[in-house]
Amino acid sequence: MPVTVDEQLANARERIIRLLDRIMSLRAQRNHYRDAMLRAEARPHLRGRKFYGPEVEKWRGLLQWCFDYWANKMLGRDATEYEVDFGMGLVHHESRGYHLARSHLEWIGTPPPGYDGTPSTRATGLPQHVPAWWADRSRAAGFEGWPILDPFAQLMVMAWMVYDYYHLRPAPNWQHWPDAPDGTKGSTTLVREELAPLYPELAG
Repeated sequence: MPVTVDEQLANARERIIRLLDRIMSLRAQRNHYRDAMLRAEARPHLRGRKFYGPEVEKWRGLLQWCFDYWANKMLGRDATEYEVDFGMGLVHHESRGYHLARSHLEWIGTPPPGYDGTPSTRATGLPQHVPAWWADRSRAAGFEGWPILDPFAQLMVMAWMVYDYYHLRPAPNWQHWPDAPDGTKGSTTLVREELAPLYPELAG
């Protein structure tokens, strides 16, 4: 049955409304990110004991803000200097500070439910989020619908994974960046080894 002119107009109107909604959503995301960056730049930064280079260090203020948010929410305190340095180390080893980085690494451990059998995790972003888990994790972190390529969302979901993944743990959880089954060191091990001589009080 041919579509009438009125139906075509109604469909076009619906598409325009959806497009405007999307534009408003993206604008709100941009403003949220801008405000977070301003707040992050306004507060004193934990300079840390490890410098990871300008491409990584440009994210320190925002990463600290995200870590402070979830550390306060779950543990009632700001993120420590060591925790911020650890997060920066993970960003360094996972993406070298490139928020559009995408991995082709093979799976480590058990793939998530719904895994389609492709040979790569396609991990994405500063901390290398796995797309198959992004929807659930971003929703839990309060960023449902945000694109995986948004650096603010990447770091907020990362912070949620560190401080809240198993809810009210007494300490941060770095297990999401593990060693490979063949013994190749993962980012968590590499960062822990790098920071050990800089934080001798935490050794052991």
